[in-house]
Amino acid sequence: MMFISIKALCLLQQAQLEACYKEANLELDDAFEVTVSDGLEEDETWRNLL
Repeated sequence: MMFISIKALCLLQQAQLEACYKEANLELDDAFEVTVSDGLEEDETWRNLL
């Protein structure tokens, strides 16, 4: 039976989580990152609408 320390398990989990984040980051779509045409005028903010 093999025993793995808690620290080793934490490091393995962290490495796997980082790999998942890196993979998900590649899936970002630039079309959803643009907020130019949000319906407000250039000098208008949501606070002015309240």
